[in-house]
Amino acid sequence: MISRNFRIVALATVGTILVAACGASVASNGDVPEAGSASASAKKVNLEDLGSELRAARPESINPPSSEGGLPPVLRSIKTDDKVVFITIDDGGTADPKVTEIIRKTGIPVTPFMTENVTRSNKAYFKEISEMTGQIVQNHTVDHPQMPTLSLAGQEKQLCQASKNYAEWFGANPWMVRPPYGEFNDTTREASKACGLSYVVLWNVSLPAAFLRYAQGDKLKPGDIILTHWRPDLYKHLPRALKDIKRQGFKVAALQDYLPAPV
Repeated sequence: MISRNFRIVALATVGTILVAACGASVASNGDVPEAGSASASAKKVNLEDLGSELRAARPESINPPSSEGGLPPVLRSIKTDDKVVFITIDDGGTADPKVTEIIRKTGIPVTPFMTENVTRSNKAYFKEISEMTGQIVQNHTVDHPQMPTLSLAGQEKQLCQASKNYAEWFGANPWMVRPPYGEFNDTTREASKACGLSYVVLWNVSLPAAFLRYAQGDKLKPGDIILTHWRPDLYKHLPRALKDIKRQGFKVAALQDYLPAPV
């Protein structure tokens, strides 16, 4: 019988493959294609057309998932009837002021899942992002290893060190972790618990280039978690994704409103 962890890792690997396919839909002139267009000709998304009402209000009530067997739950989406999705951005190797401006103009919350070794040189940038959006910088390990290949001590070092430094750099302790490549095992969950991390957050939609890509189906669903990266081309693709989110009748919610830090 295929184990539950194997099934989750396999699905996460599919999502990672989608992310790896960056650039396939980018027009040669660098603009962002319109929704549903497979043409090389492109029209740039006007931020003014997106407006400033894409950010969802804080939910009136939530029911965050509890631990599973004493270990942090693994989440690919958020269980909610609210017509909201969540944008999460990984790594931290690119600190682009054009992305800051997109986030500022649209008012969207984004959850940064940061890798320490590339974030270290961009601390001021991500502190600004965190303060501007009100979203705490979350944990994506020290140097992006394949976590299941490490011992418990090795995984704890990856997570505890990153959390300690983020608390110092950004003023708050992370409580969510995204394992690199979406790969984890029960040891990862044990290490997460030991390092004060309450949720293992994966994804079910990705933005590897100009178009949203879905693990299942061809449209957004309430509670979808979207994965993208702090890439040099993110400023081109994020407006396109926001236009698509708006076209489908969704708003962008703050992940930490639905997965709050434990009291």
